[in-house]
Amino acid sequence: MPTRARSAARSARRSVRAIAPSLNVPTKVEDSARLAANGLTAKPQQARRYHIQALALACQIGLPFEEARDLEGIGISRILGGNAPQASEPLHQALVIYQRIAAAAGGRVQETIRHHEAARRNGLSEPANPGIPISL
Repeated sequence: MPTRARSAARSARRSVRAIAPSLNVPTKVEDSARLAANGLTAKPQQARRYHIQALALACQIGLPFEEARDLEGIGISRILGGNAPQASEPLHQALVIYQRIAAAAGGRVQETIRHHEAARRNGLSEPANPGIPISL
């Protein structure tokens, strides 16, 4: 499994573990989230659906780090899914939250945004793996 997919899988599992117990979310949701994250590069739409679901839960119970991580995951899944123009908004939202809570992950998102915007400015389509080290 590529490093990016492994990192996303770990992130997805952490997000679900952080959110699920407080909401009594069934194990089935955690299992489907793990499957979605494991297939991030192969099935970015599925991963994006998971991140959207996890984002709703994180917002509902007030976990800003998890909110940012899921917004970042949504942005990355859009890039990997060939929908790069739709990636900027969730990436910028993630950056704002990471900066507000002084999370080191903000630097990673800044690098992703920089790479993404440079590719768009130069009229390049983003590669399936943008080459940015992501460990959500």
